[in-house]
Amino acid sequence: MNIKVEPFDKAAIYGQLSLDEFKFKEVFGGDGWWANKYGIQLGFKTFDLFRVKDLNWLLEFNTVRPYTYSQRDPLINYAHYNQPLGHPQGANFRELLSIASFSMDRWRFRGQLVYSQYGLDPADSLNYGKDIYKSYETRVSDYGNHTVQGEKTNLYYGNLQVAYLLNPKNNLRLQTGLTVRRESGQNQTWFSFGLSSSFRNLYYDF
Repeated sequence: MNIKVEPFDKAAIYGQLSLDEFKFKEVFGGDGWWANKYGIQLGFKTFDLFRVKDLNWLLEFNTVRPYTYSQRDPLINYAHYNQPLGHPQGANFRELLSIASFSMDRWRFRGQLVYSQYGLDPADSLNYGKDIYKSYETRVSDYGNHTVQGEKTNLYYGNLQVAYLLNPKNNLRLQTGLTVRRESGQNQTWFSFGLSSSFRNLYYDF
């Protein structure tokens, strides 16, 4: 289920709800039944923030219960080409992200901050619900399940990009960026530099 509300000009509140194997008794029973599988997204985005042209901002919260998007047979899980379709984290996580962008003449600026918390499997033989490629029949328990169960892990991610538009026709940009990533005490920092472009094929039927 999708919803979008525009409370005022150039702003929108949006959300998504995904349900699987919904049973009213179990969902509201409070026992953490393993098949209480759902995902929630809530977000807010605005354009021309503070009446500054091309200053845009997005704030979004996502959470997915353990075992969501998984199936009895991993061949029919909610994925494609070994990539989860619901969310890159798979399941069993909470996430808060913020993205801001600004354009001025041919300059483009973009910043992104992400905080994510999820539960990993402490051993390959255990299935706490994050890895959607594991059969849900290998779950650790029928009841007592909760989001971020397992080995609780925190992820902090920040990215800053600056680009100069060389050719507006094909969106050719010269860009550089800085990315900082910290996951449970392990820090990574890297720089990027390069060219990017987007190409479109337009077809017209007469």
